[in-house]
Amino acid sequence: MLIKQNQLVINGTTLEQGDLQAIANVASDVQAQIDTKAPINNAQFTGNVGIGEDSPSAPLVVNATASSEGIRVQRNGVSSQYISIHQATGGDHVIETFGNKALNFGVRDAQPITFKTTNQTRLTITSGGKVGIGETSPLGKLHVKTGDSGATADVSADEFVIEGSGNSGMSILSGTTSTGSIYFGDSDTNWDGYIAYSHNDRKMTLGVAAGGGSVNIDSTGQVGIGTTNPTAKLQVDGTFSVRSSASQYFNDSSNANNLTMTDSKAHFNFDAVDKDFLVSGNGFGHALFVRGSDSKIGIGIGTPDYKVDIDGQASTVGKVLQVQFNDDNNGAANNIYHTSNPNGLLIRNYYSGTPPTAPQTKVAKLTLSTVTNAGYGAHAAMHVEQTGAQDGYNAGHLVFSTGSNSSGLMTEAMRINNLGQTVPKHLLPEVYQPVIDWQTVTGGFTSGCSANTFYPITNFNVNNWATPIASGGQGFIFMIHWTSGNVNRGYHHTVTGHVPGVSANSYISYQNGSYATSASGAAQQNALPIQVSHHTGCSAGHHIQVRVWGDGSNYGSLYLQIRAEAVPSSSAYMSVWKV
Repeated sequence: MLIKQNQLVINGTTLEQGDLQAIANVASDVQAQIDTKAPINNAQFTGNVGIGEDSPSAPLVVNATASSEGIRVQRNGVSSQYISIHQATGGDHVIETFGNKALNFGVRDAQPITFKTTNQTRLTITSGGKVGIGETSPLGKLHVKTGDSGATADVSADEFVIEGSGNSGMSILSGTTSTGSIYFGDSDTNWDGYIAYSHNDRKMTLGVAAGGGSVNIDSTGQVGIGTTNPTAKLQVDGTFSVRSSASQYFNDSSNANNLTMTDSKAHFNFDAVDKDFLVSGNGFGHALFVRGSDSKIGIGIGTPDYKVDIDGQASTVGKVLQVQFNDDNNGAANNIYHTSNPNGLLIRNYYSGTPPTAPQTKVAKLTLSTVTNAGYGAHAAMHVEQTGAQDGYNAGHLVFSTGSNSSGLMTEAMRINNLGQTVPKHLLPEVYQPVIDWQTVTGGFTSGCSANTFYPITNFNVNNWATPIASGGQGFIFMIHWTSGNVNRGYHHTVTGHVPGVSANSYISYQNGSYATSASGAAQQNALPIQVSHHTGCSAGHHIQVRVWGDGSNYGSLYLQIRAEAVPSSSAYMSVWKV
């Protein structure tokens, strides 16, 4: 049946208005519904139905006369809210809604929705909600596929899958002065990490921790870590580590200059030939150089002649080599310094805490050793020994020692003391010790004293050094000098002698002068053997005696005593060494 204006076509027969009146009594209810536009309930039609179409070729054909016309579906008579199916002016087919209402597509059963072009399925929405473009069984929430790769997506990263049988990828297209980005966010921040490319300066940035750290690649391919403007192929602002469980290599089969740190001028394979290493900067061309051809190391020099060749540069004062350690003397560091006054090397032991106060403390040491593969060898050492509290720049002793490595101990062989005197082994401590430097004699042997009378020398107590020879003590030696002005008896007089060491309790026998022997010249009871020299020849005899004598009390002090025929015209002087 076809309904036209003023006409009704039923099974190909056209009924005009007059014909409709003729059958009015038969179909009065139909006529009434047509005239009043009342709904025809439960109507059934056989054949094709055409609206605006004389020869419908489908069960229902609607022939609209304008792009806004077609099939409208509305509810409850609200003509402003409807869905329209029509053909646009240009011939495109349109399904759209009016009246600010949504358009919903859905399948109530567990079946997919597919969209096709050229009778090919282009987009599939599965019953589980996954969307496949070019894929009817998507591997993720969104799966874009141009070809089968044979791979599967990991469940921890299957929200968006891009697949192809060859090269695959995606494009982020931005304005010429804008930035394209991929952001990584969480509940704390929506950009905790990101990848961004700036088209304005053509720079790529990899950011972490909401911008707290980044890696930047500039337009020339230079990479900066910790800096946004790298000036080398790789610039790291901060520390970095190269570590492997087996080894670390900076290597290049083409012999390139492998790695350069521009600020400190550090190069791996500097000359691009033999895998050497160079650090330069601050006016030093070769602050540190390791030559790859022979593994020789140069410090301050680019042509090392030895395994380690150090050029301290005479015009430069400062540390040349430092070995950091803590020792029993509270030494914080051993330093080898290059000094300008005088030019040379200074080996120094530096104390970070309270300096030592005890004499004979070793404050700096240099050890030379020769050892075979079997562990046998010999050692020699040189160290500086302090003379007292180190509260300033005090003179010290330079001590030389030797020994084998069997016990690790070395024995002192010689020293140069703080007075510049060279002391061989047989005069070493505890054997040798300068006790009294040149000083005025006390005890009465001075201007105005009587001739041929013994006077005690009270500058020191002999009993303090009573170490027996059997225990390594050798007593002490002394020198006494004075001027008498007596030209007949030599004018200037110098006396030297040696007092042997005895046991600690032997001083009791010194009473009454029992420990003394005859002196040179005329016989004199209880005198020590001495040597005497004069400034001029003696025209008359000059008797001089020296003895060790007690103070007259048991366990009392023992003193040197001296008598002379030509007594001092002023002060006498003396020095004493313990041996």
